[in-house]
Amino acid sequence: MTTTTTTTWPDDLADAFRSFERHFAAGDFDAIAEQYGPDAVLVWAPGERAEGRAAIRAAFEAAHARGAGLTMEPRAFHIAGDLAVTSFVITFTGMTPDGSPVVTTSTEVLRRGTDGRWRFEVDDPFFSA
Repeated sequence: MTTTTTTTWPDDLADAFRSFERHFAAGDFDAIAEQYGPDAVLVWAPGERAEGRAAIRAAFEAAHARGAGLTMEPRAFHIAGDLAVTSFVITFTGMTPDGSPVVTTSTEVLRRGTDGRWRFEVDDPFFSA
């Protein structure tokens, strides 16, 4: 097994996050759901879990309907074979009653499928909170 830790993100891993941001901004929730493994877990807010693609799709659709937006700044990653652990500084907008942004450090676990695509298995934007 190869373990990689560098400061330059591999294109295929970086593309997974760029396409996620693009799909969220466009409201393409089917495309977002496909970026998750079938049994993936999303912790959308502290203590709030969505499990499986349908529930994850619904969580993002509901947040988007409330006017949520997000930006992601890469922090760090580690790759071991077909697994990756990543971390971002995420800024959420439109999620608080007073409209103030929520800035958090995320943790994600992704698995590279046999098709070469990275898919989220665990996605916790509030893991460090």
